[in-house]
Amino acid sequence: MERTVEEGNKRRKEKSARRAVFLDRDGVLAEEVGHLHRVEDLKVIEGAPEALRILKELGYALIIVTNQGGIAKGMYGEEDFWNVTEELQRRLGVRFDGVYFCPHHPEGSIEHLRMECRCRKPSPGMILKACEEHKLDPGKSWLIGDHVKDIQAARRAGVWRTILVMTGYGKDMLRRYVEGEVSLTSETPHYFAQDILFAAKFIRLVEEKGDPIEVAQAQKSEVRKRAKL
Repeated sequence: MERTVEEGNKRRKEKSARRAVFLDRDGVLAEEVGHLHRVEDLKVIEGAPEALRILKELGYALIIVTNQGGIAKGMYGEEDFWNVTEELQRRLGVRFDGVYFCPHHPEGSIEHLRMECRCRKPSPGMILKACEEHKLDPGKSWLIGDHVKDIQAARRAGVWRTILVMTGYGKDMLRRYVEGEVSLTSETPHYFAQDILFAAKFIRLVEEKGDPIEVAQAQKSEVRKRAKL
């Protein structure tokens, strides 16, 4: 069968695209302490090193996407951010494939960083940039976060498989979902997990057994089909 140039390019692009797990930093990998910027305040969330090993073994690229509005507010500098992130990598025993952070804030005290930008979550800029630079396929990727802004950014970037962990702001976010303060449609994560280790094990289960929701839908479809026979 003859194949067009466009079809060939599309197939090559699909074949070369990698999968990733996009990770919020504070509240997911490191305990939320409020504008973490000192190495001495860094506390790795229990189970995070094992979680990242699992994800690496599954072949996912690991990409950090984190808001760092404290930089725009003059609370700390980019060097402080990198010092903490380097120490985090050392304690986790892994090198991230990419680290993306947004230093902007609309109420920042540093003029050139005071803005409404395209990278600060819930905007999808950091995820889109990572996909472009690392040739990632958002449709085959995951995001693990602890805030509704993480979920919104992922959805807007085309990352549909999202997990909200109960560490960091996660428990408060769950309360907001239950009480109806947050939309139960476009802003809802696909799954809730106790922490990043549970999230990683769930992703591994999906790899082995298939997505539970998709499996259930397929089973229902088959039941309906048989009922009509």
